[in-house]
Amino acid sequence: MAKAGLITAFINTNQRLEALTHSITVVNCKAVIYEPQLAKSIHEILPAVKEKNQSMRYFSFGAHVVPEGRDIPSQPLHELLDQSSATDPITLAKGNFSDKLYYIFTSGTTGLPKAAVIRNHRFQYMGVIIRSLFNFTHKDNMYLTLPLYHNNAGTMGCAQAVLFGITLTLRDKFSASNFWDDCIKYNCTAKPTFASSCT
Repeated sequence: MAKAGLITAFINTNQRLEALTHSITVVNCKAVIYEPQLAKSIHEILPAVKEKNQSMRYFSFGAHVVPEGRDIPSQPLHELLDQSSATDPITLAKGNFSDKLYYIFTSGTTGLPKAAVIRNHRFQYMGVIIRSLFNFTHKDNMYLTLPLYHNNAGTMGCAQAVLFGITLTLRDKFSASNFWDDCIKYNCTAKPTFASSCT
């Protein structure tokens, strides 16, 4: 997305109604990409979002259609991607170190979620620091137990993949009972936690 000059907003998939509308509109989103299992949440906020942004575009990602999804004026992103060229465009966004890369949000436990800006330099800085602290190499495989909208996974974890080629292992939903089985199955060597990382 950043290569195309877009700023992403990583929104907690558990948000509903007012909190979700707020998160989408407070950072002036121009489009929403959602998976079919989130169609009900998107359907519920259509009128409120339309009040604030009549030109909002919606893209569903995934072939499965749920009843609520039929009323959302969305395009199937997976089909659009299949139809697009695999070659790089002639011009890419000419970004710089201080550009906004994406937004992450606070949990919203003390009011509506607040957007925090992650700039290119912060993403790179956090990635380099984590790599240096824990001696990660491109041979490591990091098991992300947190969702990507969480800073530890979305910034610290993904930076290792984007900047240094580390492999990331993700699971749709964290399972404590399957944690060690997953680590063995996927040959995971690291896992970020709230305050540290076990390697």
